[in-house]
Amino acid sequence: MNWHWTQSFPEWGWNWGWFSLLFIVQMTSAFLFNNLYNRNELYVQPSYLAGWIYALGSSIAMVQFPQLQYWLGELSLIVSCHFLFQIFRQKRVYHLILLSTLFAGIAFLLNPLFFFLPIVIIVGINLTRPFSIRETMLLIIGFCLPWVYLTCYQYAQGNAELWILRSNIGLHHSERPLHMQFQFWLFSLIVILGIFGLLHKDDRQTNKTQQSKNIILLLVLSSTIVNIGWSIWNNPIQISLFTMPWLLIWGHYWTHYRTSLLAPIFFYLWLTTSILVFLHWL
Repeated sequence: MNWHWTQSFPEWGWNWGWFSLLFIVQMTSAFLFNNLYNRNELYVQPSYLAGWIYALGSSIAMVQFPQLQYWLGELSLIVSCHFLFQIFRQKRVYHLILLSTLFAGIAFLLNPLFFFLPIVIIVGINLTRPFSIRETMLLIIGFCLPWVYLTCYQYAQGNAELWILRSNIGLHHSERPLHMQFQFWLFSLIVILGIFGLLHKDDRQTNKTQQSKNIILLLVLSSTIVNIGWSIWNNPIQISLFTMPWLLIWGHYWTHYRTSLLAPIFFYLWLTTSILVFLHWL
């Protein structure tokens, strides 16, 4: 379903109704995002900064990526990561693997750019657990279930056309203003600094914290490779700079701002360029 905030649909008599639905999805994602950050020992005390960054970033990106399916995919990705992060040293993990891959399959169904999630999940599981063929088969089953359901639904409805992966997510513009080019290189630099910050070991770091950092690193690297590849394949270049893995590593970087003198400066630069890009897409 494609939608721009200046359009209306028959089922919605006014634009604010659809906007409210998008807002509810984004705020739910922000709440779960902040809960994900706080529950996995990524900071010494509960922090609301990560959730605030996601809420702000997603609100800005909503104008550039106005499809409801995009944000439902982001929500499914966050829920999938919730279950993935809980697998650490659990004796019974079958239900967690199934739920994590099930929501990963839903996320991929809504956004084809999330096809890397099964690789992240299987690598994340095997970082602390021995390889198990049962867990691998359960991962494949959970990831394929949404597709099986969709195929059955299409068959029951008598539709000959099956689901077609669409890569035209977002609004396409042939021109890239100077502030958007600056945004890309600035955000890329912040991601690199965030990765270095993620690799830094704290004095109070636990094994669970290290496991959480490893999964974040896998998410960031996989998402970056996929987004860059997709942007090169699609013309003009357009990268989702406000995707969940990038926002997660930014949240970690700026939550630990005391370890970097440049973090506050980059935060205000990020905020300024985000507002400029929001006004551009508006």
